[in-house]
Amino acid sequence: MKTFIAVLAIGLTLAAQAVGPDVIVGDLTTPDNYGTVGGVSAFAVGTTSCNIGNTILQWQANNANHPVIGQTLYRMKDGKFEQIGTAWMKHGFYALQDSLCQTCTPHPNGSALGVGCSDPYVASLNGAQNGLGARSEINAANGVFPYPPVLNPAITNLASRRLQALNTDLDPAQNAGALYFAEAQYITADDAAAGNDNNNASWRQMNIIPFGAGWGITEVGATVREFGAVHAWSSFDPSVVIQTIDISGDGRLELGVKVTDLGGGMKQLEYALHNLNSNRSVGSFTLNFAGATSITTLGFHDAGYHSGEPYSGTDWTASSSASSASWTTLPFSSNANANALRWGHTFNFRCQAAQIPTSITLGLFKPGTPTSVTVTSPTMPTPSWQVNTAAASMSIDGATNNGFVGPISVTRIPGTTSILAVASPYVGSPWEIVVVPALALPNVAIGAQGQIVNVNLGNPGAITLNGGFASTWAAPLWQTALVAPPVGLTLSAQFAVITPVAGGMLALSAANEWLVVPCSGGNQPLTLGDDDSVLVPLGFPNHCGVSSINFYGTSYTSLHVNSNGSVSFNQGTGDFSPVAAAFNSQMPRLAGHWSDLEPNAAGTVTATSTSAGVFKVSFVNVPEWGSGNTKLCSFDMSFDTASGSCGVQAYSHSGGAWSTDTLVGISRGIAATSTSVAFSSFLGLGAQNGVATRSIYQLAIGAAPLGFNSITFPTSNGASFIVQ
Repeated sequence: MKTFIAVLAIGLTLAAQAVGPDVIVGDLTTPDNYGTVGGVSAFAVGTTSCNIGNTILQWQANNANHPVIGQTLYRMKDGKFEQIGTAWMKHGFYALQDSLCQTCTPHPNGSALGVGCSDPYVASLNGAQNGLGARSEINAANGVFPYPPVLNPAITNLASRRLQALNTDLDPAQNAGALYFAEAQYITADDAAAGNDNNNASWRQMNIIPFGAGWGITEVGATVREFGAVHAWSSFDPSVVIQTIDISGDGRLELGVKVTDLGGGMKQLEYALHNLNSNRSVGSFTLNFAGATSITTLGFHDAGYHSGEPYSGTDWTASSSASSASWTTLPFSSNANANALRWGHTFNFRCQAAQIPTSITLGLFKPGTPTSVTVTSPTMPTPSWQVNTAAASMSIDGATNNGFVGPISVTRIPGTTSILAVASPYVGSPWEIVVVPALALPNVAIGAQGQIVNVNLGNPGAITLNGGFASTWAAPLWQTALVAPPVGLTLSAQFAVITPVAGGMLALSAANEWLVVPCSGGNQPLTLGDDDSVLVPLGFPNHCGVSSINFYGTSYTSLHVNSNGSVSFNQGTGDFSPVAAAFNSQMPRLAGHWSDLEPNAAGTVTATSTSAGVFKVSFVNVPEWGSGNTKLCSFDMSFDTASGSCGVQAYSHSGGAWSTDTLVGISRGIAATSTSVAFSSFLGLGAQNGVATRSIYQLAIGAAPLGFNSITFPTSNGASFIVQ
């Protein structure tokens, strides 16, 4: 719980700290999903800021000397990287003094973030609608904004002001193969004045999940600090180049570029221009070619404004001449609220051309000097050791990165079956699959058996494949089953086809690595902050004995462990006050001891699993918040995938009556009806009937529940329960 307390401690001064205050996003944490309205789904992402500078960062709630926090959502699909969502700005109000990024020298109160210190804002804070102000009032180049915010339109629905995106941009059925990324950015005046504002954005991959009538998001992998989300494009597609453009006396732009050879002398040119913190903004984008050239298929994409922001959403006008292609919005003199590329947004420009432009000119929107900036068109990277093309594609269980540099790996446990599939449009062409008993590594020489995995294609005409190709390609798709043996195994495979459009050259798929790993039990210590949540993926590598959990009839491949004593599905929660209505209407969850706990102060939280299919989350001697570690509780929340049961075991607490309320039980969430019971009254009486669609719980007001050691739900729903 974010609380107003003074913290006194002695911190260490770290080397290589920035001069002055320097705020970054140290972590993007568990999102909240709010549902859908009018074809739009709404979310919020938690953020933990870090001050990596050598001076305190101001964080004053009652004036403009505090950070504002922005969130955006991106989609990578079909070689394009597009912004699909944006949010209004959360105004900071109090800084805790944690140590996520560095050793913390805490400030004595929450009006500043100490040197090396971090401050968590859970998603529910970043999504609190009344605390969100308009982006249009913020000058990101100097961090200046009015406070309180001037623009304050009515909050009309659950999506107002929050991070939101169209359901059509999220629906997996309409976005096959798409990847999603959330970006968070802090803006504040003292950080900008110190010249430390170009590292204030970070990104993290997100998965799309069903939520209510629309879609939700949940975090994947780790946060990439100090880089805007456009860098995710180059991280997942090494053929993308990112170019930094600094505007004199203003802010920074970042340009992502991808060039794809279409054959027939034409290239697809794809640009993502991100305005990190330029106040002057961009009003035109022009590609300059060396001479007359063929230019076709001009396209544009932007992310619209919402909730009463004053800016126009009119698409830019595209045009071309013999030697240039241009996109423009209305000039500032005609409409100061025209659809310029403003800070925190990314616009896309695309076309097909017979050559790569020699330079790119960006016209600045707001008056000032210079009026435009011209940069040399970046040089495209060349693959260092492998060429993968769409002419030859291979996947294992649907996992493929064809078109990317580098192998892909799929890990399975014994007894499972994988599908190896290859495809090519060149029917009638010679082809071959090569499999080797090792991991694929760059620049492997061709051995006696004609091994082609990851060979250097600097001279592809010199390559022979086992003395010749095995057969002639006769079908658009071929696949076979791989059955994982009972022992460990490592195989690499690659598909090659002669492509006639390349004059007899080889087209290679990405290398595929298939790893079979014998399964054993897993023991995963979890680190949780106050009012925190952590996503725990099931299956390999940490819990290969438990690949999924069935809960209220739905199979889940991951779950969230929440620091306040529950596990939940689809999304986590930092809520510290147990409320029956929230337990019934929010996410599906099993509550072992939902109360205001403080696992960052004492005790342990561990996720364990067995090869027999039992998954368990154990809280051991975790204190009630603010009790000085005198009131402790211990309990297990377990799922037996073999029997299909779940429950709460080894339940105990000490230290007398608790100050906070406590809830124990099971819920399917999303508007479930409920049954309130006193579990201890059924002690030793055997199975008690419930309702499979309901939640079953006990809520104790100002005291921890007493009188039982375990509660078992035999079918992992509310159909029945056994108290012992």
